[in-house]
Amino acid sequence: MAYATTLFSSLSRSAERHLARLPTPPAWRATPALAPFTTVDGVFQATRTARPPAERRPVLTALLSLAPADTLASEVFLAALVPALRSVAVELCHWSPAEADEVDALVAAGAWEAVSALGGTARAWPDRAVVCRARDFARARLVAESRRRNRAVGWPARTELTAQEDDGLGTVLARVVLERAVASGRVAPLTARLVWAARVEGRTPAELARLAGAGPEAASMARLRAERALRREFGEEVA
Repeated sequence: MAYATTLFSSLSRSAERHLARLPTPPAWRATPALAPFTTVDGVFQATRTARPPAERRPVLTALLSLAPADTLASEVFLAALVPALRSVAVELCHWSPAEADEVDALVAAGAWEAVSALGGTARAWPDRAVVCRARDFARARLVAESRRRNRAVGWPARTELTAQEDDGLGTVLARVVLERAVASGRVAPLTARLVWAARVEGRTPAELARLAGAGPEAASMARLRAERALRREFGEEVA
């Protein structure tokens, strides 16, 4: 997707020089909020986050009203939202095991989908509307992919969690608690397996990462979230 490779990169000097020379299209000059500007770069600079919201939002609203039929208006609008969209991507990377490039692409796709859906309308908060929609779009697809991966991995063979005669009571209780948590839907099968591997089997962070098919930090965060869910459901003593 073209936007996935360009949306999250800063404008190069050559691109800035090109914008500085590019005059605003006639349709822009017929729009009151854009009429004072003679170049596309002037419009873009007016949308930067350093500007007060009272100055930025009328310009952003005008650009969104022209989008998506006006490709240049769409691109300038999305370029203005890069800092906010980058923050969304970073936020989603904290809990998703997906690669950062995949998250970036989903947020970019969500932003373009939002512009396509909301374009042609006047919004009091156009930047917020598009960013929130992009976040929801990317999150929904990351959650769906996570569920698909969990189903593919599946719950481990029962013998892996069955207590042996020489196992302590804590191991037996851990198996019961995890099976109940999975059955209730509070904990996903894969994250329950991570808790078991860490707490009962004593696996290392690297081993947990390989088991989860994700980075060590993502695997650790998934396990910690599962343990918090277990504490809420069964009480502090189970952890």
